[in-house]
Amino acid sequence: MIPPTEIMLDLRRWTGRVKEPADILTLWQRLEPALTAQTLRQGGRYEYAIENGSIVAVLVLSTPHSGFADYSVQGLIETPLPVRRCRLCDTEGTTGAGEFQCEACRGDVGKDWGVCARHVRVLDGAYGRGRLAVSCGEHAPLCAKCGLAADFWCRGPACRGRKTWCRAHGKSHRNTPETSYCPECYDLVFPQCSSTGCAEPGVNSCEHVVAVSSAVCGTKLCNRHVARWQVYGYERVGLARCQLHRRIKELNDDDVIWQVVAGTAVRHVRAERGDEQYFLPTLGSVKNILIKGRNQFYDESQALALYQSLQAQIRSRADGGKLVDKMRWLLDRAASSWGRRIVRMSERRAEGAKYFALLLTLLQRKGEFDLAEAIAMSDFIPNFVRGNPPKPGLFVRIPATLRGRFIGSKGVNIRAYSAQLGCEVELEKEERS
Repeated sequence: MIPPTEIMLDLRRWTGRVKEPADILTLWQRLEPALTAQTLRQGGRYEYAIENGSIVAVLVLSTPHSGFADYSVQGLIETPLPVRRCRLCDTEGTTGAGEFQCEACRGDVGKDWGVCARHVRVLDGAYGRGRLAVSCGEHAPLCAKCGLAADFWCRGPACRGRKTWCRAHGKSHRNTPETSYCPECYDLVFPQCSSTGCAEPGVNSCEHVVAVSSAVCGTKLCNRHVARWQVYGYERVGLARCQLHRRIKELNDDDVIWQVVAGTAVRHVRAERGDEQYFLPTLGSVKNILIKGRNQFYDESQALALYQSLQAQIRSRADGGKLVDKMRWLLDRAASSWGRRIVRMSERRAEGAKYFALLLTLLQRKGEFDLAEAIAMSDFIPNFVRGNPPKPGLFVRIPATLRGRFIGSKGVNIRAYSAQLGCEVELEKEERS
């Protein structure tokens, strides 16, 4: 008896599927005529086109016998069936691995179908929504405007990743074209500068706050047309002001302190969205803010009085809202340092008063009685000039008509006063009306 020729069938390139033994018999009936007409050899691999270009390969495992011999199919080599199959591939009669999940397919069909890489639709911006937002072609999201197939999820401030749009009804990011927005969100992200004839984006918002309603102006301005009120020092970005609200000199003292605190509260509200936090300027900084542009002198005790007056006003407001609540929090937070600051200021001024008394004596000895009568102490800084030991600084105010006599030709007088006192004598910056 002639032993059968042992073969193995490689079905990995065959588009059909073997579900039961009868399927193998049907396949063999189509394959056997071509196989028996072929001269086979052990270890050979023979490929046969079955239909639509799909291939069945025959691997010969034992020595073939001439004549009419039997064949023994030892096994099948198949592409492993995926745990989750693609529904659309199954509809086409093919097998595809459902690596992705379409939630709509699962809900509609009631079976754990997946979507293969060929049929999956992943819209731009899907991953940024916090999950793998994929779908099959049949259940792809539609454009919120025209109802056709969508191309991207809009993650702008109005849509917040909840709406999909097609390219025809979207606008690309100015610097990152692969990121798109719907028209409304685009205008919010890239608002146009409010200045007449300016085509630049208004990336800055005026931070003026209306005292009665606590409404923020919000006028959009480009970097070229925005004004900055440097209430935090020149090393940090000042409050943005539009053309209407940049005239700080026209504000009274109470309005100035309101705008400083309210503008800082605006910064804190924005910080909750990731912006940088800012805190209230110190009493010394407020003093300098008030001096600038006013023809009068302020000290830190006046700045403290303004802060405390606003604090009492804010505490009595019942119609707070988020912005006023943030103002209240900022004032209460800063209040803990005010007392200590005033105590240090009093101690510092007491020390400076000794130097100032000596300066008056020097002026009177020179017969400069009108200068001694007109001059006033402004501030005293113990470690004004660095050194070993450091040298203190005495700041004084004097009417503009007498400043020249006090300074002397090329500063000879003021240098002499400094040398005799052992303290740098400085004039407070002249205020402008």
